[in-house]
Amino acid sequence: SAKFWAEFTAPTEISPGLTEVTILASGQSPATAQNTRKIDIDVPQVHNLTIVASDELITAKADMITRTVEMELTNNGNAPERFDLEVTADWRLEASVSQPMTEEIGAFGDSSTIYVVMPMPYGIRPDTYYITLKATSQADSNFFLTEQIELVVESTYLINVEDVNMSGQTFQGGADSKTISFEVTNNGNDFDEFLIELDTPVGMNAHVKASNQYDPASPPSVEKGASVNVTIEYSFDSGTNGMLELIVSAKSVQSGEVS
Repeated sequence: SAKFWAEFTAPTEISPGLTEVTILASGQSPATAQNTRKIDIDVPQVHNLTIVASDELITAKADMITRTVEMELTNNGNAPERFDLEVTADWRLEASVSQPMTEEIGAFGDSSTIYVVMPMPYGIRPDTYYITLKATSQADSNFFLTEQIELVVESTYLINVEDVNMSGQTFQGGADSKTISFEVTNNGNDFDEFLIELDTPVGMNAHVKASNQYDPASPPSVEKGASVNVTIEYSFDSGTNGMLELIVSAKSVQSGEVS
């Protein structure tokens, strides 16, 4: 008897499963004896995934304008796969993924695209945050891959002026002045002060009236997410008629932006 080694080389792209190999041993002439042996070779499933982000660093304001990052998942394994998707981040970011799982991604280099969604809600403090996407194989939960995005939230100064609809009311030119109050909200992510600017139409007189919440001579510092009531005193010249529009703007002292 004699011993020998049999060496098997699999193709580069071979799918998982059992492959039957037959070994034939033949005697050298003049011997004619032959014998065969069948061997089952089990090719395991190979998990190999890459995740590439379109942007690894995002700089944005906390302005309620949604940002998205495209994530390309490439399956370099030897079998089609689906991956469960999960995003982890500071809960204040309200970050999410565009879908709970990928579509089936073909083997040997096929890819699929998903998105990490960042709503950028008002009030997120200026800081650097990290958002992690985790993709877990549905075929083997022990196999997963993560990709991280760095998000830099900038100082954000946003002032919102409440709309007041007075179209259903009538006023008489030359009558006594009246007052109206409305809310101005700091939607930024830090303290801010604001100046009220009035664009009055012809025939209308208006000015900001000092109150315990807002004094135009000394604007208060307003905390993020907080509001103050602003009071305007207005009147109309004699003979004024028609539909008039008073435009009220709030200018951030910190950024100079007008809302």
